[in-house]
Amino acid sequence: WGADSWVYASNGGSDGSISAPGGSAAAVSIAHRDVRFRPDTGVIEPTAGFSQNGSCLTEWGDRLVSTATSPFREVIAAPGVEDVPILEWFDSGRIWPIGPPQQRLSKDPVEYFNAGCGLAIYNDRALPAYDGNAFVCEPVSNLVHRRVLAQRGSALIATRGESGFEFLASSDPWFRPVSVATGPDGALYVVDFCRQYIEHPSLAPDDVRATLEWRAGDDLGRIWRVRPKNWDKSAYDVPALSKSTSEQLVGYLEHASGWVRRQAQRLLVEKRAADMAPPLKKMAASAARPEVRVSALWTLDALGAADEEAISTALGDTDARIRKVAVRTAGPKLRESSKLAEAVSALAEDPGAIVRYQVALAAASMQDEQR
Repeated sequence: WGADSWVYASNGGSDGSISAPGGSAAAVSIAHRDVRFRPDTGVIEPTAGFSQNGSCLTEWGDRLVSTATSPFREVIAAPGVEDVPILEWFDSGRIWPIGPPQQRLSKDPVEYFNAGCGLAIYNDRALPAYDGNAFVCEPVSNLVHRRVLAQRGSALIATRGESGFEFLASSDPWFRPVSVATGPDGALYVVDFCRQYIEHPSLAPDDVRATLEWRAGDDLGRIWRVRPKNWDKSAYDVPALSKSTSEQLVGYLEHASGWVRRQAQRLLVEKRAADMAPPLKKMAASAARPEVRVSALWTLDALGAADEEAISTALGDTDARIRKVAVRTAGPKLRESSKLAEAVSALAEDPGAIVRYQVALAAASMQDEQR
């Protein structure tokens, strides 16, 4: 679930087409494409970027995708290029497993990613040193790898969180992490597939394939929680969001927990709480923390309540990341609104590269002369 209230799905290499159950819209081709959909409307769209198993979005709408051997890529949606690796040019993507040598079917080197999956961003306060970091699992080599995300020009850069060792690695050859997630309590949760074999049977020669017990461990599975050593869990009380009023949900957009903010936003959209537009506009314009202002702006947009005034205010925000989101929000309105088109055009010389790049993309929605 993305901050823009679309649900994004990794394709994994599937072909064919899909449609919403009972929907009247035409089926959408997913040939070598990821897709996104809106649960509230049933709309399904192919989207830029391709991921095998794992994609995620930052609070600012940056979408990361992963493939088995290149697990840190950013969707940039430029003509002819959809996603690009975001490692340093000299970074080979080396990993450091600590387990004993295992029977390997693939001929790929064990020092690099073979099965990167479960890409996710930790976004909470229980582990503040990791807030905003990206994590990816490598089940073949029994480890979880961490990257620190930073803005460099118009794209993100993912630098190593650790070098020479991993954020989490096990000597247990049955430790097969496949997914990570931020929990309501602020901890980082790791899903462990826990199987003896995780490579595909097609990689084994015929004579070997018949001798291996491929489903060994199919009655197992573990979930691990990564938390502070001296953890005051009482400090992470989670409000009863499902019982909260729309007014309370708007207030929870200012919560210190990223998990709570995301769920409050999702519930406001599911409730179609457009009557909350006035307090949301106030929050988007004047909340002290930028992550709160952008949450309010995303929510207004998903509710169809982001009007010229709200977007224009966000276009003048002091934070370049919010100006970028405001340009993206303005995009569908630029052909009809000369006021917004002029305000967005003025940002073509914005000091922030991410803003200028978003303006370039938004130009496709402008009238010819303005473009």
